[in-house]
Amino acid sequence: YHPYTRLNPTRDIVLEPYFLKIFKQRWYVTGRNVKEDVIKTYALDRMSEATLLPSVYEVPEDFDAEAYFRDSYGIIFDEGEVKHVAVRTDSRQAKYFRSVPLHASQQEVLHDSYSIFYFKIKITPDFVQELLSYGPKVTVLSPPELRAIMINNLREALAQY
Repeated sequence: YHPYTRLNPTRDIVLEPYFLKIFKQRWYVTGRNVKEDVIKTYALDRMSEATLLPSVYEVPEDFDAEAYFRDSYGIIFDEGEVKHVAVRTDSRQAKYFRSVPLHASQQEVLHDSYSIFYFKIKITPDFVQELLSYGPKVTVLSPPELRAIMINNLREALAQY
């Protein structure tokens, strides 16, 4: 497995796969990493070799695949607690958010020239990256820690120029 966070591949991962998920045009498999005894998610396109083992396992009865990512934007699930997020958009961007919601918890309050979208979601790096991708079309109103993350990322980006 070739993670983007390391130079060398990770070898000999034994995974008991629980489910597949597609996110941002990539397929991911989530399951129990046997050696670490923890549930992890792996991108299929970063696997260079896979072998089907003869061992048998059972997905735990209390595991709910839909609930697993319910509070997450994408494929990162274990970062912090659910927060109430408010994002203001201009009226044009609001149309895009309406047509393809960012998250199942999305709710909108419509104003004359803008909308405020509310989410109950974990503040994960992929959610932050998504919000940053809209540039000046969105403004995070709350929570304060997400505003601080956005400001810091924007300052770091601007410093590159």
